[in-house]
Amino acid sequence: MAAPTYYDILGVKSSATAEEIRRAYRSKAKSLHPDVSPAPGAQAQFAALARAYETLSDRTKRRDYDTSLNEPRTSRRTKGPRREHQAHYTWTNIATDSTGTPDRLREFDELYETFFMPHAPAKPRTKKPT
Repeated sequence: MAAPTYYDILGVKSSATAEEIRRAYRSKAKSLHPDVSPAPGAQAQFAALARAYETLSDRTKRRDYDTSLNEPRTSRRTKGPRREHQAHYTWTNIATDSTGTPDRLREFDELYETFFMPHAPAKPRTKKPT
């Protein structure tokens, strides 16, 4: 069985107007709000209702959501990382980078020495006679 759409959660048609969506949300929210309904699962249903309303009440989010509903469904359990969710940055180790410029290597050396090389102990301050 397919998961309910946001339209199903709100109980409206996909052609519903913004006003119809707002009315449906308010009507269901009154009965599912955690302060009102002690029923088990009411809190989760209210959270789903709030997500549905947040998405469908915003024109841009609703358009994107409608587009995602029309895309062919693929298996969500695929092996390996999904390409669209891979990191957008690359890591470069400037200490071992053979193409690194001398300036970059000098910066690394300075940073390394700052943190890892022993320094002379600080000299105690003495008060100057007044």
